[in-house]
Amino acid sequence: MSSVSSFKHVLIAVDNGERADKVIRMALRPGLAARATALMVVKDYGVRELAAATFGPGPGPAHLQERMRSTARRLLDRALAVSMPPGCAVARWVSVGDEPWREIVEFAQREGCDLIVMASHGRGELAAALLGSETAKVLSQSEVPVLVVR
Repeated sequence: MSSVSSFKHVLIAVDNGERADKVIRMALRPGLAARATALMVVKDYGVRELAAATFGPGPGPAHLQERMRSTARRLLDRALAVSMPPGCAVARWVSVGDEPWREIVEFAQREGCDLIVMASHGRGELAAALLGSETAKVLSQSEVPVLVVR
């Protein structure tokens, strides 16, 4: 049986969930990828619009968005510090958007990734139908192969 060929650029889509460590370890397995980028997408839930409506134009919305990014960067750095093998280099990106699945798919295409690694939270069919599954949306919309870690 032949071994899996190495990917050129793996996108590690992480959230602040309990499975982030498994996703990172899977994506950074020796020989899997020449290059890896970790992406954390923060769903803004209309925070920018709410801040603009509350505070009016000015620094309010931009300030809130930057705080969201800063918090996400700290969470991403912490997840990588705990799970990343020694000596491994990973580029890090944080994005704020209304649709995390779209951010992941567009990032992978724009950056030339040839594999996306992400978690499935296993909420069940009803919860996924009501809440929407970001993983299911990435699977159905991405032209880049997706490795789902349970």
